[in-house]
Amino acid sequence: MRLSPIALLLLAVAAGPVPADEDADRIERANLLRKLLEDAPPLRAGAADPRAELPAARMEREQQNAAEQLQVERFQDGQWRQLLESQRASAHRQEVAPSVPRSALAFEREQQARDLSIQIQRQDLDYRQNNRR
Repeated sequence: MRLSPIALLLLAVAAGPVPADEDADRIERANLLRKLLEDAPPLRAGAADPRAELPAARMEREQQNAAEQLQVERFQDGQWRQLLESQRASAHRQEVAPSVPRSALAFEREQQARDLSIQIQRQDLDYRQNNRR
């Protein structure tokens, strides 16, 4: 019966530490470990082995990634703020542009009031003339 190197490793871990009383046991364990390491699949060139990485290096990388993510989020937030401000400004400009100045509105009201007054006076004059006849 032949066991795979992974099964041997699991068996060794499950059995716990075994003291090596003889040199032959040490040599056998060294050979098994060498065989296990040689049979392990090779790492990809771009991928870092997380087991071989120091915790401080991992924390430094995570802090750098967090700082970069924060910069990206701030930039996106700034872009949204600029967009909202430009929309708000353009909406305000659109409301103000079509409106007529107050002086023009006042003049228009005065003109309408005069026209109405003239119309009432004419009707009154016509009514008085019709009553005399």
